[in-house]
Amino acid sequence: MKQVFLIIQVEFRMCVVFHKRNI
Repeated sequence: MKQVFLIIQVEFRMCVVFHKRNI
């Protein structure tokens, strides 16, 4: 369960960074 949460956090972070770079 902890691993899944960590993966989701990383994915969310990457998505945010991608959006920031796009804008």
